Amino acid sequence: MNDFAKYKKNITSQWGEDGIITEIFKRIGVQEKFCIEFGAWDGKHLSNVWNLWHEMKWSALLIEGDKNKCRDLEQFVSDFPKVKPYCTYVEAEGINSLDKILEKTFPNKIIDILSIDIDGNDYYIFESLKAKPRVIIIEYNPTIPLHIDLVQKTDEYFGASALSMYKLAHSKGYKLVTMTETNFFLINDNEFKKLGINEPALEDIFSTDNLTYIMTAYDGTPALTKIPTYHNIIKRTERELHFNENEFITINLKKYKQENLLIKLFLKLLNKVSLKIDFYTNKNNIDLQSKRVIPWFKINGDKTLRLDYPLNSSSVVVDVGGYEGQWASDIFAKYNSDIIIFEPVKQFAQQIEERFSKNNKITCYNVGLSNIDKTEKISLLDDSSSLFKNNTQLENITLVNTNNFFEQKNINSIDLIKINIEGGEYDLLENLIENKLISKIKNIQVQFHDFVPNAKERMANIQEKLKETHHTTYQYEFVWENWERNN
Repeated sequence: MNDFAKYKKNITSQWGEDGIITEIFKRIGVQEKFCIEFGAWDGKHLSNVWNLWHEMKWSALLIEGDKNKCRDLEQFVSDFPKVKPYCTYVEAEGINSLDKILEKTFPNKIIDILSIDIDGNDYYIFESLKAKPRVIIIEYNPTIPLHIDLVQKTDEYFGASALSMYKLAHSKGYKLVTMTETNFFLINDNEFKKLGINEPALEDIFSTDNLTYIMTAYDGTPALTKIPTYHNIIKRTERELHFNENEFITINLKKYKQENLLIKLFLKLLNKVSLKIDFYTNKNNIDLQSKRVIPWFKINGDKTLRLDYPLNSSSVVVDVGGYEGQWASDIFAKYNSDIIIFEPVKQFAQQIEERFSKNNKITCYNVGLSNIDKTEKISLLDDSSSLFKNNTQLENITLVNTNNFFEQKNINSIDLIKINIEGGEYDLLENLIENKLISKIKNIQVQFHDFVPNAKERMANIQEKLKETHHTTYQYEFVWENWERNN
């Protein structure tokens, strides 16, 4: 039973860590009001401690190795004298170990909370740490099954399994409080009883959502249950992985393909959906959509272009096709904007509402936007749920006239709208243009889909009309594009 899961809340954190931190210190009390975080990014982006030093005026040591991010960090905290930015990559040993950095910056200070998120060497940093923070947040690799005890070799950009991190924590005198999708919450043994809970068992709170299973036909042809959470099947396939123990053999998929084996990624296998993408050795045989996304993956567009906008805490952002709310969470973490989410599938809308239940700046409506009020049957296909695809699992959804709904809710100006509604974008954009609502939107981030009848023709017509009021800032055909309003 994950007793602390109900306290999840995002202010700048990614998976509800802000709310869990608040509840932990409500129970154990605060001592020095001192927190540490690395990598700190710019001090706010997906930060687990921003709320502590920025809003609650704690002292903080924020460590970031990337020079460009460090410059942003230094500028961002310049008005907070109790916050020290420190530009280096933390290492397990030597002058850049956390213990040595603390000797230079905050010697003999009680650390209320330490947040470690460096995508790889987290285990070794914790293993070598002599300081004894009261609470530690540390990242684990959620794609590794729970029963596997696995730690990367240094600098492998792989991380450690939940089981390995759990064993290390116990050996260091810490107990498990809870887990989020990617983070452990640990507390010093001496403090644990103040929480008033029993230590949860890993198997009770570990999420299997990020696990991908590989199966093989009798001739050796492999099949995956879904595209992996951190996949690079198109983007990068050259690297080999190395672990502390030699029990695991890693197979490079590109080498696998060079033996002329077909890799079949069954995207919806668990739901018995036949949709699949086939990858062949010969690049000319890669299906069209796979070719389209290669340039997008190369620039890491989901983490750069889709999140980089001139927004702030006063901005209004509309997310059409919210799914699980991750894009909205990322935008909120970065800008603290007001966000309105439209998600017509009941299950997804409920998940979004629960995820942001304690965040009064994010509102979710269980409807879809369209050109008229109507009820439709949607094929349930997770993040590909669509009115234009066939599936045996259907659900009635409500679509509302965008113009009328915006008037009723007094939505008069939008700084950014994200549209990803699996074919419904054509009716929506045509409605926005026809009713001249388009001029009220500063940035339009849209994904067009080519499986809709006359998709290319309709897309071209919409783009021509958009040119009257907006211009493109990036454009990847049938992947993502953005239209910024003309001055």
